[in-house]
Amino acid sequence: SGTRLGVFDTWDKMKILQRRTRPTWIGLDDIQIEGRFHWHDGQEFRDPEFSGFFHR
Repeated sequence: SGTRLGVFDTWDKMKILQRRTRPTWIGLDDIQIEGRFHWHDGQEFRDPEFSGFFHR
């Protein structure tokens, strides 16, 4: 078996994650189209409030 990557689909969930002191892997990537993010479950990431949260 394996582990599942997190889907942090609300600002409150992201703030909890942001308070962690260590880097954390989440299920969000822009592999298919650069700059257009999707969660591992296929849901598109579309919240401008999260901009600046991720290191580029």
